[in-house]
Amino acid sequence: MVNFTVDQIRGLMDRPTNIRNMSVIAHVDHGKSTLTDSLVSKAGIIASAKAGDMRFTDTREDEKERGITIKSTAISMYFEVDKDEISAIKQKTEGNEFLINLIDSPGHVDFSSEVTAALRVTDGALVVVDCVEGVCVQTETVLRQALTERIKPVVIINKVDRALLELQVDKESLFQSFQRTIESVNVIISTYHDEALGDVQVYPDKGTVAFGSGLHGWGFTLRQFANRYSKRFGVDKDKMMVKLWGDNYFNPKSRKWTTASTDADGKPLERAFNMFVLDPIFKIFDAVMNFKKDVVTTMCEKLDIKLASDERDLEGKALLKVVMRKFLPAGDSLLEMIVINLPSPATAQRYRVETLYEGPMDDESAIGIRDCDPAGPLVLYISKMVPTSDKGRFYAFGRVFSGTVKAGPKIRIQGPNYIPGKKDDLFVKSIQRTVLMMGRYIEPIEDCPAGNIVGLVGIDQFLLKSGTLTTSETAHNMKVMKFSVSPVVQVAVEVKNAADLPKLVEGLKRLSKSDPCVQAWINETGEHIVAGAGELHLEICLKDLQEDHAGVPLKISDPVVPYRETVKAESTIVALSKSQNKHNRLFAKAMPLDEEVTKAIEDGKISARDDFKARARVLADDFGWDVTEARKIWCFGPDTTGPNLLVDVTKGVQYLNEIKDSCVAAFQWASKEGVLCEENMRGIRFNVLDVTLHTDAIHRGGGQIIPTMRRCCYAASLLAQPTLQEPIFLVEIQCPENAIGGIYSCLNKRRGQVFSEEQRPGTPMFTVKAYLPVSESFGFNGELRSHTAGQAFPQSVFDHWEQMNGDPLEKGSKMEELVRGVRTRKGLKISQFTSQFSSISLSSTMAANLSGLSASVTRILYLTGFPKELKTKDIQSAFAEYENQNGGFKIKWKDDTSLLIVFQDPTVAKRAYLHTLAFPPSVLATNGHAASIRPYDGPDAQVIIQNVNSRGQHNPSASRSHNARSASISVFPNARSVSGTGNPNYRSLNATGSNGSSQHIAIPEHSNVREREPSPTLPSLPSQPTLNSLISSSLGEAVAGSSIPSDPAILTTSLQASTSESSGGPRIGDPGKRMLGHALGVRHPGLNPRVLSGSGGNGSNGASDQSMGSVQRAMGGLVVAE
Repeated sequence: MVNFTVDQIRGLMDRPTNIRNMSVIAHVDHGKSTLTDSLVSKAGIIASAKAGDMRFTDTREDEKERGITIKSTAISMYFEVDKDEISAIKQKTEGNEFLINLIDSPGHVDFSSEVTAALRVTDGALVVVDCVEGVCVQTETVLRQALTERIKPVVIINKVDRALLELQVDKESLFQSFQRTIESVNVIISTYHDEALGDVQVYPDKGTVAFGSGLHGWGFTLRQFANRYSKRFGVDKDKMMVKLWGDNYFNPKSRKWTTASTDADGKPLERAFNMFVLDPIFKIFDAVMNFKKDVVTTMCEKLDIKLASDERDLEGKALLKVVMRKFLPAGDSLLEMIVINLPSPATAQRYRVETLYEGPMDDESAIGIRDCDPAGPLVLYISKMVPTSDKGRFYAFGRVFSGTVKAGPKIRIQGPNYIPGKKDDLFVKSIQRTVLMMGRYIEPIEDCPAGNIVGLVGIDQFLLKSGTLTTSETAHNMKVMKFSVSPVVQVAVEVKNAADLPKLVEGLKRLSKSDPCVQAWINETGEHIVAGAGELHLEICLKDLQEDHAGVPLKISDPVVPYRETVKAESTIVALSKSQNKHNRLFAKAMPLDEEVTKAIEDGKISARDDFKARARVLADDFGWDVTEARKIWCFGPDTTGPNLLVDVTKGVQYLNEIKDSCVAAFQWASKEGVLCEENMRGIRFNVLDVTLHTDAIHRGGGQIIPTMRRCCYAASLLAQPTLQEPIFLVEIQCPENAIGGIYSCLNKRRGQVFSEEQRPGTPMFTVKAYLPVSESFGFNGELRSHTAGQAFPQSVFDHWEQMNGDPLEKGSKMEELVRGVRTRKGLKISQFTSQFSSISLSSTMAANLSGLSASVTRILYLTGFPKELKTKDIQSAFAEYENQNGGFKIKWKDDTSLLIVFQDPTVAKRAYLHTLAFPPSVLATNGHAASIRPYDGPDAQVIIQNVNSRGQHNPSASRSHNARSASISVFPNARSVSGTGNPNYRSLNATGSNGSSQHIAIPEHSNVREREPSPTLPSLPSQPTLNSLISSSLGEAVAGSSIPSDPAILTTSLQASTSESSGGPRIGDPGKRMLGHALGVRHPGLNPRVLSGSGGNGSNGASDQSMGSVQRAMGGLVVAE
């Protein structure tokens, strides 16, 4: 029989000091819904006999079938506290009648977004912990979420009957188990301590911990026993509570309390908790379960337990349940603990307003929230949408933080993307009805004042998942909820019958509304994608979609996992991208963000909404950033909140602010669809180093800058060792010792890593913790149960992103295969992917092959693997362009298919080596053979050089014909002046080369181009410099110990293609050629180099322009993304 009316509840709604909004949170299967039955039966909503079996708050059919809660359910209850206990309440109250708004939430980690939604609208939490299993992974997750929302916890240790009946522990072991569990909870609470919330650690002697059994419907706090014994001993109740916990002992002989565990004679004393609390419980269990009817009758009389005639005939667990429920009713003790220890809305909103409200703390809405003022401006937060019995419509479920909500008047409905002062994501509409949520039923009410939980009818079409309702035009939004899980498992859905497609689209919209965490979208290939937190979550969502929301048969793909694109190291080469009209250039570098910074951004500790000075101070103090750079963060991406940064590190650049919005838009695009396989980027910082822009604004509009900046971001990330990150689950498995072997074998098959294995003290159960890639987790639960004969119970929660092994740029590697697979799935071009990467990979290899070789080795190239019929004249023909350069070369045959080419000048040797690799002469790749070339590092290298030096120089006629590509080299000794004239349009930018030495890059201040002048002739170079110096400095530095000149020489090369392409050997694309320019030591394109006509050119303007374009593409120190 319900012992309250809706009118009584509505009356209590006007007394915010007598309201308690609370959630029941716990790990899965720790007994939340069963325990909630005890509270609901106390309110008379269900019969007490059914409590524990009915699970009143599990309203869905699949919840009853699976025995787990899937959706959080709210229920309002009326409770009267004993007038004697009112004094224990330390906050303001009016009378002894209380309204308790309880939300039962899921425990399964896949549904923890429902927990987040429940916590947002409550002020306190009842944390349920299994007496046998203790604190588990999800206990910690939900407790952390509660403390982040500034929600005060109280704890109940549930399933105590299991410890007595199954484990049959003694009293002291049970006390130690309780103490360990409470310590574990307090460690979590202290870890996430919040000054504003104060000390919220839980202690049995303060009445914030209860013990009991939800299934049997009994429970107690020390307050119940203190009430009994304080009268008998004549002691104050609060003092008695303190005595009943911890190291307190009662000596029956002397009738005195002591903290010593032995008496004067050295005999052990029994702990007070064991003697006064556990002893009567153990005696009842012993008498009932051993069928001692006389003892049971006697004990019932002593404890004033009255049994009905039909109850006396019961035996075993049925009798135990009745006796214990009458001795220690769970509903009384729990509701009393909730009322005494949890805060009212009037108390809680004072310290919660800072974490709830986005706007200033002194505006009318913030003041209304802080004071929980029913007469203030309306501020109501909708945390979730609850489907109605009328398919397709939803109740908007939320809490009134300020003002009073009622049907009729127009209110402002602000979505999560609403910005004050703008009209985006804003609707002004009326509410049709206000209702009270009562589990599986609803009760209409006229209005609902501040501090209460309510359901609204008629506004579901204006909200997606959550939002803020207000009457104030200046009100900001309530803060968006931060979910502890991410939708990391995806499937593609399609209809079996094409005519049902509109129903699927509508169904996906409804599904998105009904679940706070699920995401649904259409990808580039037109597939409908549904993403969930895990396999079970996705299974439930798809069932709802198919049966309720869409109502049509669906085809569902295999689940897939999203990846994140990142980089391993800072790019050693600056990326340059030119706009389509060739008037604008952007220079950028990519580098990895620290994992700590990335996590801080993902956790919302650092965000785009922060004050830029405060954010810069945090980045400088906590993460070692340069303050100036930290102040110049342009944006976060993707979606303006992601863990990638675009930072402006330019100095004195004109028109930069005019292209900032275009650069930000391009960065958002690039970070949303990365270069490897169009997955989101993560943990990358892009530094904009410099820009050259056209003076006329019409030539630097968004159409020119956005695609240019995007290519620049792509090129920068490709040069910074790109790789993928995959999502990782933290798996916690409870099992007996004999099942551990099966767990290890199952995890090893799936790339799992066990990092913790502990036995739960006092029980035969072990807890194994491991990391498991999400991509390997499909079907894991079923396989694990089959390997362990059903004895292992896993829980998986998304934990972190982990960098994968391998190089996506390395052909044939597993990473490359993975990237290819993702690109194929998304319908992206594979050929483009291959050429783009292989060119960069090849040119990187070229440069790497040369670094660190000695000067003597540098002068000799080893050519092998060519056809036997090749003659000396063919080799001379292939290398003809180097014959007259700084002494030319000599050929020394080793056998029929290998020879050495000995150059007089190491610079020419290096140039010949790289050029031959990039453009293999056709004569060296005939009859299916492909010759290989590399620097010769044999032990006789020095002897060979001496022998060649003692012979005359080879100088064949200049008219020899050959089919190799030709290259002319021009050197500019001074980047700032040409022919002795100072050029004020250029400045020098210091950068760091691949080997750590300082490089100078000439960058133009303005984009105006001067008239070309003839270049000075090639300066003579030392005969034997080290190759490292040649590669890294390219500054014209005299290698024999001289210092770097103040005006470094800038070396450029012009490569002009011959009419006939070379047929075999390795080929590279434009990015590779540009890196080749870097390896050759050439510099910045802003130099406007003067070019000598290439050999084989006709000297006309057309040829000159073509040659100039080739030079600009091959400029070193930069990679040009076109």
